Amino acid sequence: MALSRIFRVTERRTVEVRSEAFNLTNSFRAGAPGMPLVTTMRNSPQFGQILTAQDPRIMQLAMKFVF
Repeated sequence: MALSRIFRVTERRTVEVRSEAFNLTNSFRAGAPGMPLVTTMRNSPQFGQILTAQDPRIMQLAMKFVF
């Protein structure tokens, strides 16, 4: 999700303020389940387990001056 606003400073100069958010609700997003590359290892204790998670909430703010 992103929000931006452009403010005119003078006739030819502007300032853009931008805010971006990723995973704004901070929901759990599971990574790919662990699957061995060799299909004969289906009896592995890690087969099908979720071993990773994706990034948590990330927010950033930017400002750009155009002249």
